[in-house]
Amino acid sequence: MRLNDSTELLVDIEEAGGAALSTGLGVAGAPDLDIVRNPLLSKAPYLGRGMIHKVFALSQDKVENDRSYLSLFDELPRRRLEIRFGKFSLPDFFDVNSAGSDTHFQFMNWSVDNNGAWDYAADTRGYTVGVVADYEDRNWGFRFAEALMPKVANGIDLVWRPWQVHAENWEYELRYGFIPKKKGAVRLLAYTNYANMGVYRDSIAQFVEG
Repeated sequence: MRLNDSTELLVDIEEAGGAALSTGLGVAGAPDLDIVRNPLLSKAPYLGRGMIHKVFALSQDKVENDRSYLSLFDELPRRRLEIRFGKFSLPDFFDVNSAGSDTHFQFMNWSVDNNGAWDYAADTRGYTVGVVADYEDRNWGFRFAEALMPKVANGIDLVWRPWQVHAENWEYELRYGFIPKKKGAVRLLAYTNYANMGVYRDSIAQFVEG
């Protein structure tokens, strides 16, 4: 729902469940990330995304915007600051690329994500609660997110103590094509996760000690 020319409310109700063929057993790299994360979750409808989106115009000229589940605006200021607050998935706004991004829309092998260098905050279904600030200019952008972490790895419940358990994500994007007549982009992504987590070094030492 568009509240005005710069503010909108976005709500996404989903229903998903199932245990996959043979519950995914016997496959070295499970072929569907969403199915195998936790096949025991309820099949009842749930809130996937629910956020308020505010756009602060920093220039008069406009650019076209593709309407989607993340924005209903037909056009946006070329220079702008976008603030989003609520429930969302960090891959909605970070590491967005055509080769492989959000598992909701692309076929991805579990091995790709399990060994990935970006461990973003998410519950079992891939969602978290937080705030995203995104500054966009003519050919570059910078975005930052502060989000909640789950109580346990891949758990469905989040920790509602952001002063103790939290995650930060930063991304700088330069939109520049290095191949003639082809669009391109270079993105630098960094993150930090703070939570009650085990230390690999301690676990290895305990194993060695028997």
